[in-house]
Amino acid sequence: GIYFRSDFSSSTPDSSQLLIAGNDIYQNSNRAIYCYSRNYGRLSAEIRANRVYNNGGDGIYCDRGGMLAAGQQMAPVIVLNEIYQNGGHGVYC
Repeated sequence: GIYFRSDFSSSTPDSSQLLIAGNDIYQNSNRAIYCYSRNYGRLSAEIRANRVYNNGGDGIYCDRGGMLAAGQQMAPVIVLNEIYQNGGHGVYC
């Protein structure tokens, strides 16, 4: 699968950008796409036009955590994806 983590340990907010487009993501033992923002990380993710299927966990999973979760921003754009036959949620954000 695809795992992306935005984690900044300083108190100065910073941002990361991510584009996942035009892929076949299948037969992973857990999640297919996992985007995670921690502490002061600000993650801008666009997940577009992928086929996500036959994975053991969620198809697309977005999460934020850490002691400073309230200071994080994550608003992924998830469009035009085919998501089916995964072991967990299709999209969990």
